[in-house]
Amino acid sequence: MCDPVSLTIAAGVATAGGQMMQGYSAMQQGKYEAGIARQNAALERESAIQSIKQGQVERRDYWRKVGSTKGQQIAAMAANGIDVDYGTASRIQDDTQMLSDEDAANLYENIHNRTRGHIINAANYKMEAKAAKQRGKAAMAGAAIGAAGSLLGSFQQASSIKAKMGTSSAYKGG
Repeated sequence: MCDPVSLTIAAGVATAGGQMMQGYSAMQQGKYEAGIARQNAALERESAIQSIKQGQVERRDYWRKVGSTKGQQIAAMAANGIDVDYGTASRIQDDTQMLSDEDAANLYENIHNRTRGHIINAANYKMEAKAAKQRGKAAMAGAAIGAAGSLLGSFQQASSIKAKMGTSSAYKGG
């Protein structure tokens, strides 16, 4: 059977070892979470690039549609013998252009906001990765401090037990 001093020290070592394992596990979890966040950031950056490319296609298609509409207006007016460069015909074309410009501004703003959202998300994921890694490091540091405290406490307790055993007449005879 082990003496109380050895048991106290062994218990302290076991507690410290458990705390270190918990800290290591938390640090590994932080690294894993950081990796996931970095991967999500990369996907958001890729989505931002796709949004820009999609926006270019949307702009091109929009202006093609506007050009087609204006061409149909001019063709219809000319077919009816209306001079397309003066009066009402000219104002209709001006109104069509003005409305097209307003719609284009809204389209551009929507594309910008969609792309900006992806860029912001990517930045947030990047910061999340840093925070996760830092949480893991902090957990490991806390575990090391806790383990050291457990060891010191067990050594102090063992010292106290040893001192009591040295003055105890009942134990001396054993």
